[in-house]
Amino acid sequence: MTPARLAAACDALLGGIDGRLVVVAPHASAAVVAFRARAADAADTPVGAVIVWLGERGESERRTAVLADVRARLPVGAPLVVVDYNQPRTRGRRWANALELWLRGVPSSRARYLVAREVARSGFTVERARLADGERLQLVRAVRAA
Repeated sequence: MTPARLAAACDALLGGIDGRLVVVAPHASAAVVAFRARAADAADTPVGAVIVWLGERGESERRTAVLADVRARLPVGAPLVVVDYNQPRTRGRRWANALELWLRGVPSSRARYLVAREVARSGFTVERARLADGERLQLVRAVRAA
């Protein structure tokens, strides 16, 4: 999926909100370039958040800390979109995806991880989860719970 298409998919899941966003992309992913101009700084009150974990190895303690930090910055009811790897269901796509992850230095087990469950455990209410790019990506929309 191209960075522009991924940014458009994230924006659609955010619901077309206008304002500053918390933008988290531990690896300088080209997928979040479109959101950098809308990134909130410490003085801003963000209206939503986008987290892109593509390219990350996936240490769960670090991910939990990032989600807690984002939750603390967002007002109640603010939307969050999280993008992560996914394991396709068909054998051919699964092998191709595993090869791509291996080439990026990411363990293939990362693709079997359900990011929606992690987001829910972090104090968000998951509203929607969808697959994109031939089932290779998970896109999760959640809102900050009270």
